[in-house]
Amino acid sequence: VTISGMLPEYPIPRVSPDDEAIGHLAAEHFLERGYTQFAFVGYQEFDFSQHRLAGYENRLRRGGFATESFLFQQRRNTHPGVDLLTKAPGLRKWLLDRPRPLALFAANAMIGFCTSIACHESELRIPDDIALLDVDNDELLSKLSNPPNSSVALATHRMGYEGARMLDNLMSGVKPLETAITIPPIGVVVRQSSDAL
Repeated sequence: VTISGMLPEYPIPRVSPDDEAIGHLAAEHFLERGYTQFAFVGYQEFDFSQHRLAGYENRLRRGGFATESFLFQQRRNTHPGVDLLTKAPGLRKWLLDRPRPLALFAANAMIGFCTSIACHESELRIPDDIALLDVDNDELLSKLSNPPNSSVALATHRMGYEGARMLDNLMSGVKPLETAITIPPIGVVVRQSSDAL
């Protein structure tokens, strides 16, 4: 049983976050704050990133808005965080070319952290020039970002519980009724990075 959104091609029972709902929630967060310019930073090769982008784009499209994307090329079978900072020069140039104020949704906490660094190195002010929202509610990476990043919080305790329940059933010889459980996010933890007027 896996509770990772990685490697979806492996046919094993899984519990994963609802990535499209995460993207939808991110768009709602920015729309409620009146933004009209939107962007996404994520991974080219990972399904969870693509699904989060799809949810974000779909909600924005329903509101009459579009989004632009910067996607990191990442080798398959590597952790989605390896070498991000070495690839940041392209991100810095891309950020400088975007209209402002910009509402930017990062696919996960690591990309949110790298984007925060890229903004500072480009002298872009957070949240005045770029409002930033990531995923995972990683408190350490949030605190390392300046200002701290807002984040979509995942229902990790529930995911762990459902994964353990599924594993217990398998170990007891009970065939699972469902082999893929999707858990919606809890909500947005608002911090300074998206707390702009």
